[in-house]
Amino acid sequence: FVHAFTGFVNLLSQRDDEVFHAAKKSVMEAVDPEGLLLFDMIPALGPLLDIDGKSATHYVKGVISQSQLKTVFCKFVLAICSPKEPLVLCIDDLQWADPASLGLFQSLAIMENCQGLVLVATCRDNEVSESNPVAEMLCSL
Repeated sequence: FVHAFTGFVNLLSQRDDEVFHAAKKSVMEAVDPEGLLLFDMIPALGPLLDIDGKSATHYVKGVISQSQLKTVFCKFVLAICSPKEPLVLCIDDLQWADPASLGLFQSLAIMENCQGLVLVATCRDNEVSESNPVAEMLCSL
């Protein structure tokens, strides 16, 4: 997720100022005041969240914060995608994803009222048994 959304911010920053500021406004309205949770995970989001690296001192810890992170991450994704400006998120080798990343992926996959998001994931079936967390997560969808 870090690499994908760092690339997203880089691409967005190359678009005209009006597009960037519209996205920033949408993101700020969706995630404020919890934007620091996203910044802790993806520092490149700083310009969209109006956060400079020096002022961010919040860290995500514990089960409650993981739940909060999933919620705010879904709000963020809803804010940046639409049928007019879709977001395609490709995750390669899902079988290597850590539990937190699988949880984020699952949260995005089951998100309601999300138009303009396409999730693509690949995994090597010879490396994923039925009891593997990836298989269990995919079966739950």
